[in-house]
Amino acid sequence: MIKQIEEIRRRKSKYNQKLNEAATANELKKFNIESQKSLGYFFPDDYLMTLKMINGLEYNGSILYGIDESLLEVESNQRITGAIHTNLEWYELEENCSYIFLGEDELSWYVLDKRDGTYRMMSKPSADYLEEYSAFSNFLDKLLEESLL
Repeated sequence: MIKQIEEIRRRKSKYNQKLNEAATANELKKFNIESQKSLGYFFPDDYLMTLKMINGLEYNGSILYGIDESLLEVESNQRITGAIHTNLEWYELEENCSYIFLGEDELSWYVLDKRDGTYRMMSKPSADYLEEYSAFSNFLDKLLEESLL
């Protein structure tokens, strides 16, 4: 994961672009309070640990959701697709309420299945399972690898 993030950072620096900084402890606290209030749950710890390294990422069609911009203390370096806002949008369809949406690319969603704790890559058009991951790190590696293609 760190290797892929550093490669994205290197590629973006060629165009004088920067990745988002790490989320602060206070931003994470506000994010947790707001997610509990708005969604009724907290985001997974491994995901929150990633936000401590990089608060959201958009690169080459791949998106890792971050802390919603309204909860940030400092303006981000690049646009952040807010995790709370995005999950609320997907939950307008009842069948999506079983998942915590953490990211996406052009063809897939990257989710945590709340029913069994499995991380999944799902097809956007059909919501069919494409791949399963038992650990968040493997799941995030897949999203980052897709962005580097």
